[in-house]
Amino acid sequence: VISGGDRKKLTPAKHRLANNHIHHYGRRGTSYPGVDMDGVGIHVVHNSIHDAPHTGIQFMGNDHVIELNEIHHVCSETSDAGAIYTGRDWTVAGNLIRHNFIHDVVGMDNKGDVIAIYLDDLASGTSITGNVLARVRQGVKIGGGRDNTVQNNVFANCDTSFSVDARGVTWGPKFLAADGVLRKRLDRLPYQTPPWSTRYPQLSQILSDDPGIPKRNLVQSNLMYRCGQTSVNPIARLYGTIQDNWETDSNPGFHDVDTNNFSLKRDAPVEAKIPGWESIPFREIGVHPATGE
Repeated sequence: VISGGDRKKLTPAKHRLANNHIHHYGRRGTSYPGVDMDGVGIHVVHNSIHDAPHTGIQFMGNDHVIELNEIHHVCSETSDAGAIYTGRDWTVAGNLIRHNFIHDVVGMDNKGDVIAIYLDDLASGTSITGNVLARVRQGVKIGGGRDNTVQNNVFANCDTSFSVDARGVTWGPKFLAADGVLRKRLDRLPYQTPPWSTRYPQLSQILSDDPGIPKRNLVQSNLMYRCGQTSVNPIARLYGTIQDNWETDSNPGFHDVDTNNFSLKRDAPVEAKIPGWESIPFREIGVHPATGE
């Protein structure tokens, strides 16, 4: 567990969790993450997390950066779980999940409903950029939230690359109840006054802005290699932006998929196929103790 900072003032903790090898945990209690983070402004970088029954990284709070981690073979005894997970909170805004390599997350008995990066039950305001997600049941799942960005990611050999649902207006309006968890978590923070209202202006008006509708989600400029499908609710599509994503069954220029080298060759066609594509520093992902980074 790593926590710190002041959420009401959005004062960052500036904690840093780096270059750790976290594995084979959850032996007695199987429903706990390898890293559990809460607060403001925590940096989780260059870690290797693997072989566990449940989540790799769980986060709550604001303005965290989760980057350059390798996570694999987690969520092996659970379903409806994510290698990186947050959920049931509109206020988890400003978080960045960037340049992680998540692979071989397939769930219990190789058939669980598990996700590489899971924004559950209307979690909102998170950016997911430049990640490589390979051989997972689902790459990214936005569970009815809003103001999330999924951009410049690689999805490879996923059953479902990304999904965006509208549970707040379909099967889960109960989440919006005045005495529910979403409202309680919202009401305990000064989201309508600075610094919250200036940092996250869309959150300040959420209760008068159709809070159950998944508005302003952006899914753009992603590469999907040999993935089965995408899943976007019509309401989520109407109120969001989904564009410039490239699906292909031909190798788009990976160096060597068989050895998990998903770095792209210099002459890879992805830049021509996806406007604004930015290279992913694949070789920098994982534990790098010699560099101190």
